Amino acid sequence: MRCWPAVLCAVLVAGTADAQQSRPDLDARVAAGDSAFAAERHADAFAHYDAVVRTDSAYSTRALFRVGVLHSWANRFAPAVSALRLYVRLEPADLEGRIALGRTHAWANQFPEALAQYDTVLQRAPQYRDAVTGRATTLAWSGRLAAADSALTAWLVAHGDDVAAWTQLAQFRRWEGNTRGADAAVREALRRRPDDPEARLQ
Repeated sequence: MRCWPAVLCAVLVAGTADAQQSRPDLDARVAAGDSAFAAERHADAFAHYDAVVRTDSAYSTRALFRVGVLHSWANRFAPAVSALRLYVRLEPADLEGRIALGRTHAWANQFPEALAQYDTVLQRAPQYRDAVTGRATTLAWSGRLAAADSALTAWLVAHGDDVAAWTQLAQFRRWEGNTRGADAAVREALRRRPDDPEARLQ
């Protein structure tokens, strides 16, 4: 059996060894996980998805993806990264998997790894909003505020109606100590959407 990097190998081996459970049982587990996830019963959803992944890590990539996401939401970053790395290997065309992996790395303060994932997405889809804004946020969190400002400003040149990006830019500028620039960004957000709650809060 071909094995991926060591951090994922134990998951794959364990899944292969236990993969005698019937496929209908796994389908039922995935369906139960989907129902719980839709109802925001995340602990129940995780239990169902995790049972599927532990039985056969490649059986349902949706279950694998959501195991990674739910781990990351609970600040369990090491298993989140492991699950999402495997997901990216199994579903290389799904850029959302790389976005989730990049976001998890950023939350774990693994900034070079996060930027690498976002850059990979942007090489394939330069206008992928979540990659642009996620990369800018990662730059800001890593202390590269001028670079974060430049990245988001460049995005807004072509996407001026992105009110959330204007408020994000205002936040970056506040962190920089650029109060005048922050005020200008907030005013631009409110000019475009006067009732935007985040812009009004800022």
